[in-house]
Parts: sequence; structure tokens; C-alpha cells
Amino acid sequence: LELMVLTELESKVTQILISDDTLPVWLHERCCQELELPTVDWHFPGYGSNDTDLNKASLAHIPYQHDVKQDFSQCGSLVYALDCWLYDNRNLFELSYVDRCLINFYTASQNTGWHQDIPEDKDNDWYSLLYYVNASDGGTEFKDHPSVKHKENRFLLFKCTEWHSAIRNTTPRRLSVNWILRGKKKQ
Repeated sequence: LELMVLTELESKVTQILISDDTLPVWLHERCCQELELPTVDWHFPGYGSNDTDLNKASLAHIPYQHDVKQDFSQCGSLVYALDCWLYDNRNLFELSYVDRCLINFYTASQNTGWHQDIPEDKDNDWYSLLYYVNASDGGTEFKDHPSVKHKENRFLLFKCTEWHSAIRNTTPRRLSVNWILRGKKKQ
């Protein structure tokens, strides 16, 4: 396996951890293949928005929500993708549990607007882990950090309270996976 390239974007309060070429090629390709199948039951509008304007709402699929839903039948490779990231980053992050897995499907020019994955974190132990699945433009814009460009097989870890927004893409399809994790970053 290739060593991952890990970059930290510094800020006043927190950091965004970025890892490129994170998954082994075979696993990354499997994730792409599964999520690009027409059998994935996409929900429109994506969760968190009731807006049916195609320029504002994305499509989404939730295969896992803690104590509510667990159905990875259409995207089983994502279980291994998360396991792989956690193993490779075991010296940086200690997982308590997974709260949710959400898959976003953006078509050209869609933008869901500014949001926080969890607005309040009294215990300071909730994180968002983003996985950019396919080759696309776009990315993620942060209010308090530099923007991060979408790059295939890139992972971002940041606090769930960070305000962020999708950067509009021009490609026909941009896929990203968002896990909400409870855990601790190690020093």
C-alpha cells in the first residue's frame, strides 16, 4: 500500500485533516462502481433540505444511521472504506462510534448551501469524515478555513460544527460520502 499524504490546514481553532489516495486502488474502484450503479435508491431532495430546485438540492442516500437504519446492501464497500481510513489513521483518531453515513450525489451546479453537520457539540468529540469518491471538480468551502478541492479518493476530517458548503461542480456527477463520527483526535 502507498503511504497516504496527510496535510493539515491550520486555523484559529481547529484543523482539517486531508488525506489523498487513501484507499487501496481495488477498494476505491469498488466504491466507485457500487455508487455509480443505477440501482442505488437516491432520495430527492437530499436530506436536510426540502428545496426541490435542482440548482439547490442534491440527491442523497443514507445507508446507516445509529439506532435507526443499517442497510449497506447497495454500497457494502463503504464499510471497508471507513475501516481502512480508521486503521490507517489509528494514531490520529480514536473512534467511539459511527452516528451516520450519508452519500451525496451532486449534479452540475447543485449547491446545498451553508450548514453544520451537528450544530452543537458540548463534548467536543463529533467529527465529519468526507470521502470524495469520483473524479470531479467542485469541493468543499469552509467559513473559517481555506476551500478544499474535490479530488478522487481524498478524505477530509473536520469538526461537525464547522460551517461548510459544497462548491458547485460542472461535471455531470460528483459523489461524496459523509460519515458522522464520535471520537477523539489524538495529539
